[in-house]
Amino acid sequence: MAVVIQEMVPATSVGVLFTVNPITGVGDEMVINATWGLGEALVGGQVTPDTITVEKSTGRVKQFIVGDKSVMTVLIDNGTREQEVDTPRRQEAVLSSEEIAQLTTLGCEIEQFFGTPQDIEWAIADQHIFVLQSRPITSHALVETAIRRQEDYNVPGDDSWDRPEVPPPQPFDLWTRTNLGENFPFPVSPLSSTAWPALFIQGELSKRDANAAPPAGVGRRFYGRLYINEGSLVHTFTDLGLPTSFLDTVWGSSGRGLRPSDDTFHPLRFLSRLPSLIGQGVKMARQQSKKPKQPKKRTPKLTTEQLFNQIDQWVSDFQAQDLSQLDDRAL
Repeated sequence: MAVVIQEMVPATSVGVLFTVNPITGVGDEMVINATWGLGEALVGGQVTPDTITVEKSTGRVKQFIVGDKSVMTVLIDNGTREQEVDTPRRQEAVLSSEEIAQLTTLGCEIEQFFGTPQDIEWAIADQHIFVLQSRPITSHALVETAIRRQEDYNVPGDDSWDRPEVPPPQPFDLWTRTNLGENFPFPVSPLSSTAWPALFIQGELSKRDANAAPPAGVGRRFYGRLYINEGSLVHTFTDLGLPTSFLDTVWGSSGRGLRPSDDTFHPLRFLSRLPSLIGQGVKMARQQSKKPKQPKKRTPKLTTEQLFNQIDQWVSDFQAQDLSQLDDRAL
């Protein structure tokens, strides 16, 4: 094993370059995100970067949206810290036309070298562009498939399927895609939704007394995309007397002034809520114990050869099906 020690680039600006449009899947468009300072504020979703759409074949800037870059990450003696950006620089374009042209050229060369669309992280220091990382855009093929089969693809913007009962809105609600949007950048399909039932407010998740306040939704779809109710989680933490520092780190909305932050542990409040929490846990355990237990099915232990043969049979049975004849639920 080797230990790699790298010198940090003392960047004055950083960003991400997608060699295809990650939203539309258009192959002749590059999208550049750019902000001031180091990259932590951008990756952590604490800043709205500039967004530049460039025509790959000509280098022409098709769209330039200047973001409100309110904070930046800067290098200090013992690490990094966040600091506010001076008001004039917040609405100032990070990249010059020459730097956009250089990044476009670099993006084309890197994509050609790897032979597939790339997600490239870059930094600028002393007017020199450093390529920090390049990785394939693995979801690009899914986007292209969705665009080619638009008439068969019923997901984007469609919330009608399996629409759960949505609890009434609460004053503390704050819906966000920060961090979550990186893992689920596109509208989710019915198949994806079944893997995350807790995020879709299924009715059995939380049943309270009739006199209790209605439960707040933690996750749901908006226009087909997945959102998390950060405000509901923070409200729960605060109600229990727990500090919200972990949630501040995950979403960072407090740093952007979108919600208050309480980093203090309130032991008396927590102790006062503890009996209720224990009571709920005991109640759920009793409910589970009253449910009729299904007899355990004893499956014969398979040898490795038998297991692989069984898997081969599953694959064979699946391939023998005519998927076009199955409805959405069966699929």
